[in-house]
Amino acid sequence: MSPKEQVRILCVEDDRLLARMYVELLEDTGYAVETAWDGETALAVFHPERHDVVLLDYALPKLSGMEVLRELTRHVSPPPVIMVTAHGDEKAVVEAMKLGASDFLVKDSRAGFLQLLPVVIERTLEQHRLARERKKLEARIWQRQKFESLGLMAAGVAHDFNNLLTSILGNASLALLDLEPGTAPYSNVKHVEEAARRAADLSTQMLAYSGQRRFLMQTLDLSELIGQIHDLIQTAIPKKIRIEYDLARPLPHFEGDSNQVQQMLLDILTNSAEAIGESEGVIRVRTGMDTIPCEDLSDAYINDLPPGRCVYVEISDTGCGMDAETRDRIFDPFFTTKFTGRGLGLAAVLGIVRGHKGAIHVRTDLGKGTTMRVFFSCEKIHAAAPAPRALDASSVADTSAGHHKTVLVVDDDPQVRDVTQVILERYGFVVVTAADGAEGLITFRNSPDAFSLALVNFSMPRMDGRQLFQEIRKLRPGKPVIICSGYSEFEIARRFVEEPPTAFVQKPFQTHTLIEKILGALGARR
Repeated sequence: MSPKEQVRILCVEDDRLLARMYVELLEDTGYAVETAWDGETALAVFHPERHDVVLLDYALPKLSGMEVLRELTRHVSPPPVIMVTAHGDEKAVVEAMKLGASDFLVKDSRAGFLQLLPVVIERTLEQHRLARERKKLEARIWQRQKFESLGLMAAGVAHDFNNLLTSILGNASLALLDLEPGTAPYSNVKHVEEAARRAADLSTQMLAYSGQRRFLMQTLDLSELIGQIHDLIQTAIPKKIRIEYDLARPLPHFEGDSNQVQQMLLDILTNSAEAIGESEGVIRVRTGMDTIPCEDLSDAYINDLPPGRCVYVEISDTGCGMDAETRDRIFDPFFTTKFTGRGLGLAAVLGIVRGHKGAIHVRTDLGKGTTMRVFFSCEKIHAAAPAPRALDASSVADTSAGHHKTVLVVDDDPQVRDVTQVILERYGFVVVTAADGAEGLITFRNSPDAFSLALVNFSMPRMDGRQLFQEIRKLRPGKPVIICSGYSEFEIARRFVEEPPTAFVQKPFQTHTLIEKILGALGARR
């Protein structure tokens, strides 16, 4: 079947002899042709999904060609319209082009213009195709710029939020040490701590949306990963909804964070269940392998996949589907068609996919359900990093664990500095603080042997944590340095290629986590 046989032309012409000539010529050329004899009939039979080109006569009974053209161009995606006029109607041609006609033909008495008709149609189709592709590309560029801008904003808010939560969690942990379990004050502070932890989860979602929340990268099997959370999925999805699995095995491995990918899967599944609502329905979960580039990703929301093999998970539902306006906003932070207060939802999904250099494609029809397909590259697989060594819980509980060792705390946030100092002094450490990297370097340089360890924030003015770490190691090679940040450990490790820090502490941290990391770093010192 030739490509032209796929092109359907609506020919609007009141001269029936001429219309028959159009049909014979175009069908011989390989097109499918439908005719209308007047303007009203043309509008009655026209459908943008059924007609690829409209061949429109200027002079028509009932409704003129210009009136028909005005109606056609009101469609969201109108097909190209070729206006056919008689000699002396040059002004009409100009008016038609202004209204949105793609091209025109001028009739002559000997019908010689018919020889040009196939050429004009081919040219019009090609121009329309290029314009449609350009529009798609512009939309994707705008969409990516929007997501990147919102991601930068989310990351900035999350980091500031993490500093506040570090102070709240730290002070709450200290207060609990001085309160009697079972008392009202202890219970009240415990509620504060729990609320702060939930706020920390929201901050984690914001970093996920920004694409900056990455943890331990491992070699994963997508089908096995889904199998591991089967019970959790069954619990999270209402019993009226049937879940069907079609998991490819064996499936090539990809590199990712298991916690993040599983969270992404649960978020998409939850969204599918909400789309089905209280009625019965089906959610289908399918995995497979594909090769990039592929046509399926031509209108993907995000596509950072390198060329080559990839694995994918496809989640489809029989829910309500989405209209075009909703579809365009589903990955916006805090956008929801449900009640407010649901968190970041699918926005976090987009961030997780972006963080894994993957792609996500959405296909939906209002009233017919939605299908989301997420791709991960499986071309480059690296070995998983070893899990960090856990300390004995009794050593963390010992409030004299510091043994008067001196710690240099460098952080530009005064609340974080203060609460860190109080926590460390509570555990027997001697603490010296500095307000930024430059001040921290001066303090360390004055007496480098006085410090057993440096606890350094990563993002600081004048001199950041990486630069301060490098300067400390120049002065005293092997000196334990812990980097503290709202960024993930994986993201921080990327900034320390030549030499890694001794340990890493994720903000916001709790007291036992901080002490465990410090004792571990001091124990690792040779």
